[in-house]
Amino acid sequence: MNQKIGLGLLLLLFLQCFIIFPFPAILNPFLEEEPEYFGIAKYYDNRTCVVTLSHDDFARNTTVWRNCLTMFAEKGLYHTVAIITNSTDWDWAQYWINQGYTEAAAHSRNHVHVPYTGTDPYNGRPRVSYEWQINGSKNDIISNLSLPRWWRYKDKEYVYTWIEPYGSCDATVRQWLGNCYYLCDRSIASSVYDFASWDSQNELFNRVGYTVEMGSPPWGGDSSLTSLNKKFDYAYNNSKIYHLITHPSHVDWSEGSYADLHTTYISGRKDVWYVPLGPLYLYHWVQTRNITKVATVYSGLGKIFKISVNETDHENYGLSYPITYVFSIPSSWTSGCVYYRFRESDPWIAMLEKSSEDYFNGITACRFDFENDKVFVSVGFGDVSHEIYLKIGSPISVPEDFLTIQAAINSAPVGSIIHVQKGNYYGPISIIKSVWLIGEDRNATIIDGNNAGSVVYVISNDCVISNFTFRNGGIEELDSGVYVKNSNNVNVHFNIVVNNTNGVLLENSSNSTISGNDIYLNTRCGILLKNSSGNKIFHNNFFNNNLQVLSQNSSNVWNDCYPFGGNYWSDHNSSDIYKGVWQNESGSDGIGDEVYRILDDEDMYPLMKPWPSHDIAVIDITAPKSIIQTGEFVNVDVTIINQGDFEESLNLTLYANDTAIETKSIVGLPLRTSTIVTYKWNASKFPSGNYVISAYAWPVPYEKEDEDNLYIDGTVSIVAPFCNIAIVSITFSKLDPTVGETVHIYVAVENQGNIPATFDLGLNYTRIIDPLIGSQRVTLDAGNFIIVDFTWEPADDGNFQIKAYIHNISNDANPSDNTQIRYIYVFQN
Repeated sequence: MNQKIGLGLLLLLFLQCFIIFPFPAILNPFLEEEPEYFGIAKYYDNRTCVVTLSHDDFARNTTVWRNCLTMFAEKGLYHTVAIITNSTDWDWAQYWINQGYTEAAAHSRNHVHVPYTGTDPYNGRPRVSYEWQINGSKNDIISNLSLPRWWRYKDKEYVYTWIEPYGSCDATVRQWLGNCYYLCDRSIASSVYDFASWDSQNELFNRVGYTVEMGSPPWGGDSSLTSLNKKFDYAYNNSKIYHLITHPSHVDWSEGSYADLHTTYISGRKDVWYVPLGPLYLYHWVQTRNITKVATVYSGLGKIFKISVNETDHENYGLSYPITYVFSIPSSWTSGCVYYRFRESDPWIAMLEKSSEDYFNGITACRFDFENDKVFVSVGFGDVSHEIYLKIGSPISVPEDFLTIQAAINSAPVGSIIHVQKGNYYGPISIIKSVWLIGEDRNATIIDGNNAGSVVYVISNDCVISNFTFRNGGIEELDSGVYVKNSNNVNVHFNIVVNNTNGVLLENSSNSTISGNDIYLNTRCGILLKNSSGNKIFHNNFFNNNLQVLSQNSSNVWNDCYPFGGNYWSDHNSSDIYKGVWQNESGSDGIGDEVYRILDDEDMYPLMKPWPSHDIAVIDITAPKSIIQTGEFVNVDVTIINQGDFEESLNLTLYANDTAIETKSIVGLPLRTSTIVTYKWNASKFPSGNYVISAYAWPVPYEKEDEDNLYIDGTVSIVAPFCNIAIVSITFSKLDPTVGETVHIYVAVENQGNIPATFDLGLNYTRIIDPLIGSQRVTLDAGNFIIVDFTWEPADDGNFQIKAYIHNISNDANPSDNTQIRYIYVFQN
């Protein structure tokens, strides 16, 4: 009887185990398969073709350039502008750089023909030297502009593109271009749909041709919509490069023109890579010149890929633009995820996942193509290392694949990623093999220890534990929220560890990273280290634990170096009046001036406030004027900054009072990077009145401090349009002219209304009749002022009445100031 009961219990136990822990082969019959590196995609995200555009002779703010760049930016068409640096309005150039679609390319300092010595016989300009034109114009751009992230690495900025003035080049130009680390030398060869070849002698690409010039310049162009669309279709259908160039002053940019219709035709396609010329050739350089190396660590599902670049190439070219690395994946996969980091001591970051239905460009992202068993991983190099680490997997889901976390761990192959959906789960849980345990939401994916033992007990190397709340561990001396014993290379990141005996315990463990955790209200200590050295512990927030740290026979690193900082300690009282590596320079930096002592260790850079981890702030709003008219369109620039430690995607809304003007989505804003977002405000949708302008960055997931997400700017008044043109003065070049002498008469006119006006300005002199001195057509924007120059050669002597008057203008609010009279006496010779 007892034997039968025993057998029955065993059978019942077996059935329960079978239900809770399915055989791994049933879950995934291809356990031995693993991702493999395939190569670099020809184009970013394996797109069908490329659209790149370049515009020549960029210098000053003119109507044609405004219309050109506005059209391309509004349609999301990335482009390259050829800057003549000695005659450039740098504030205006910076405005367009800030829109996010414009690359600054060097077009020499004063636009001359080669050779760059002596004087240019065609235009009389000094050519000075090759160094002055080529290196000088590059340095002008770097010195006068703040370039976006694609052209930056640490505090260095890069200019990749040279646009040949007059399409003129010689061997010395090529040598200087290579010496100055340009990659792209655009010529004036047309009908080109492919990449240029590599010039190994000068170490840059050979002269780059373009496909077609749009417009009607004197030297020839194409303004036929049918012809332009056909050329793009050829590039698109044959996976080639469509390189459109313009000289903006020779293009019709009006609404409904060939330029408007053609740019609409080529824009907004999800399978096209829109990219400026420089990043296009930077990408091609990496792809074809074997600039990066891809190696692997471990094997099977635990495999990690390491992408590396040599320090010299990283320093010389930046390599911030994402390169798309292609990996083959097992055909059995139906879901996937990618994690990345830049150093082995960094926490792993989940990569933004995109689909072929998403429209995105130049961001860190992964895209799985399960139909063709591929994943496309697009990532650029960071500022902190010359390496990128990738983990690619097909996650096991709890409770979708397994009802409990322990069942998933027990059945998962080594190296598996286990995703745990939001919900309440119960411990204790033992991690006895190398797996990644990732929660969906650390505030809502909760593992409760039931006051029995440690909530999670780790006895395996190479584990990742991230995005959970661990609470209510046992009351024994070593019971902890997370207990890591006899294990190395364990990453405990971005968790909440609360109400345990010890928050985190490392015993006989090394080379692990404890980062980004909130550790608070633990009854013995926040973190306990027993015989555990060589670990890195940073960006944790230690709040109100009985002891923040208890370190026994252990020596560890407690910061992520300067300026990234160490940990936040609620019991640390320090001032913050100094900055710098040694905290001896005047100025606050968010790091305490005094170290936080931990027995024989110290946190050299304790944080003054809790680690932000995810923190977006709006820091500025710039409206072009304080008074606008109903029906007017105005641009409003909003500056946001990612102050956290993760790349973020977010929504940003611009408000007039409590009414939303527009919400824009910002995708892939890198950590510690600012960007300017431009809104076009249609004031016709708002009645006359005063409006407080504000911008609100919607909090990103896990953002703790959102007080700085709202920025309130000044007041803008919307007023009904009115016209008021006034002649404000008449002055003479000479007050005592003689007969026949040329006199300049300067008539100052001001638009005192709030709308542009076009009118005729006449000037008469009076003796017996009113002969006309002259008449000029004038267009004047609201609030602007102009001095109009007339010339008069009096034929007689005597006293003359000079009358200036405005005519051919309607609805002027104050006609009384449309006329002004002055007198002048002309003497006989």
